[in-house]
Amino acid sequence: FDGSADAVIIPDHADFNHDTGSHSKFTVSFWFKADYSSGTLSETEVLMGRWDLNDKREWFIYVGTDRVINIGTSDDGTSGGNIKTHVTTHTISDTNWHHLIMRYDGSQSANSRTLVYIDGSVVLNSSTGTVASSSFAQLNEANQDTWIAGTHDNGTAERHFDGKIDEVAYWKGALALAGTNKYASY
Repeated sequence: FDGSADAVIIPDHADFNHDTGSHSKFTVSFWFKADYSSGTLSETEVLMGRWDLNDKREWFIYVGTDRVINIGTSDDGTSGGNIKTHVTTHTISDTNWHHLIMRYDGSQSANSRTLVYIDGSVVLNSSTGTVASSSFAQLNEANQDTWIAGTHDNGTAERHFDGKIDEVAYWKGALALAGTNKYASY
């Protein structure tokens, strides 16, 4: 991915629906390697998500203009107060490969719903990073594609990641993440 017009688009399928009644639960995992290690980005860059800027927002993992990895979630797909931003403690500062795993579990307390590990270390939970207050128990469920290294606005691709992404995995349900440091060291 060169940050310009590249993305992998996985067509909408029920396998990517995270709706489990009143609680959303899913886990994603992938390796990423940025092609930059310093400076301010001109716009946010998406690593992975189901996020259409045309009011079909669910969740997405992205790099902020400050190179910090963030998680965005929405309970109804629209903007404003219906989007929560969670900020990890991981800033991209090298061009090495890193492993990310994120679990979303709406049955947990509001501060514990989003859990992120990078390279086997917690970078977002109730005491690490910044979890948005009043996180949603149930995320929006929109019929849309899953995007890797980009997102879209009513079908127009944008916010492309400048780097590499490999070994993407998605699980319906909130996996127990004990021992993820062993996976990351693989």
